[in-house]
Amino acid sequence: MSVSLMRIVGRFAFGFTVAVALTTFTGCGSSAPETVASNETASAPATQVASGKEAETVVGQFLDRIRRGGAENTAMELLTQRAQSELNRIGHTVQPLGSPDAEVTITRSEAVEMEHLPEDQKVPTRLVHCIWSEPSEADGSKQEFQIVLPVVQQTDGWRISGMVLGMATGEPELILDFENGDEMARILNAQEQTQTAANPNATATESLQR
Repeated sequence: MSVSLMRIVGRFAFGFTVAVALTTFTGCGSSAPETVASNETASAPATQVASGKEAETVVGQFLDRIRRGGAENTAMELLTQRAQSELNRIGHTVQPLGSPDAEVTITRSEAVEMEHLPEDQKVPTRLVHCIWSEPSEADGSKQEFQIVLPVVQQTDGWRISGMVLGMATGEPELILDFENGDEMARILNAQEQTQTAANPNATATESLQR
C-alpha cells in the first residue's frame, strides 16, 4: 500500500482554506481521510524545526538541479523511491525547468498532520513553499510562480513526491504526482501534443519530458 499526497494539495498549498486530502492507491484507488497542514510556530519543538530545515534543504537542492540542468543532472536522486520507480516505468525523467538564470526562494515549510490516519499511512511529510522567479527575455523583468513540493521522510532522508506549480492568473494549478506514473504520462503526453500543435519546431522546456 502506498500513499500519494498530490491529489488535491494544490489549492491548499497556495493559501486557500482547503484541506489537503490523501488518496490511497489500492487497485482502482479509494479516498483516505482529509489531513490539515499546520504552520510552524516559534514554539515548535527543536526536532520539528530541524526536520523543516532538512526538508527545505532537499527542496533547494532539487530546484537548483532542475534549474541548472546539464548532462549530469541528478535531480531524480532526490525523489522518493516510488516516484523514481514510476517515472522510470513510463520512460520519463526530471529535466530542466525554465532558464538557468531563474532564482528560487524558499519561503516556508509546514508539517502535514496525520494523527487520524491508519498507522501504515503515517509517514512524516512536509509541504515546502517556494517562489520561482523567471527573467523575461523581452525586458529583463521577472515573472514569479509559486511552487509547493510535498516532501516525505524515507530511511535515506527527505525525498520529494511531487510538485504543484502556480500558473498564470485565472488558470488552475498544475499538480504533478510523481508517484502516479499513469497520471504523469497522461499530463505529459497532453502537454507535448499541445506544444507540438502550437509550434511543431519548438524545443520542450517543461520540467518533465521524454
